[in-house]
Amino acid sequence: MRSDERAGLLREETEVFGTPDQQALQRRGEALWRLVQGDMRFANHGRAVQIADFTTFNETLAQCLALTEVLGASGCEVVPEDAVSEFVAGAEARGFVTDIYANFMGRAETIEIARNWLATNDLPEDLSLRITGPDAPTEWLQGLAEVALSQEVWPSSGGVLRGIDAPGFGMVAVDADGRAVSTACAAKSRHPDHPDAAMAQWGQLATRDDWKGKGVARAMACHSIVHGADAFEIEVFSTGIREGNAPSENLCRSLGLTPSGYAIVILIDPARFGGARITK
Repeated sequence: MRSDERAGLLREETEVFGTPDQQALQRRGEALWRLVQGDMRFANHGRAVQIADFTTFNETLAQCLALTEVLGASGCEVVPEDAVSEFVAGAEARGFVTDIYANFMGRAETIEIARNWLATNDLPEDLSLRITGPDAPTEWLQGLAEVALSQEVWPSSGGVLRGIDAPGFGMVAVDADGRAVSTACAAKSRHPDHPDAAMAQWGQLATRDDWKGKGVARAMACHSIVHGADAFEIEVFSTGIREGNAPSENLCRSLGLTPSGYAIVILIDPARFGGARITK
């Protein structure tokens, strides 16, 4: 065994965040990812391993059911809208709970809008930006997680936020005292040879209550889009928006992200994962 292979096996466990159930799911997801990351059928953006593609209805549902049995929660990010009802019925017949998000995607126009906005705008002067990487201090990730979780947003695991388990990063704005104020994240969740390898799961936008209404979320969104495009060659930004979340939908639409015609369908085993949803 090569020394780099041994290092991979022996590396420290990733940081995990959230409730005990969420932390346990992230740990199971990381362990499974070490086994399946060479298989293009799977995707990982630091919450749980998911099915990357919708092939046939029966095959995709069977794969999602199996992954949920293994992990406690999983799903597929690209379920065609006209298949969602039947897909949900199939999952619920197994005794699983389902959670649904509209999928929005942004491409070159979104990157251009973000660049143009940053040409004349930025974060408030008393905030500074930190970007997580392999050597980022643990407290950066802890601050990011604290803000995200305060807004019911579940952040990716440390392995993704550090760019170790997937090409990705976390972004956190901090005030003059170094206290985290706002977050954003992005990760290429698919295999490098996948046709959609240049697509990233993007978002996890969260802002502390006392900083809302000051343009911080838009600045974080734009910074994360431009950084993702420049540093990670992300070409497509994909995110999920729960029905009724008007602020998120309005922000995404203003940045050129539009409904893709797909839904993100999450399956949850209530016996192994508490609650009826993964994240906000």
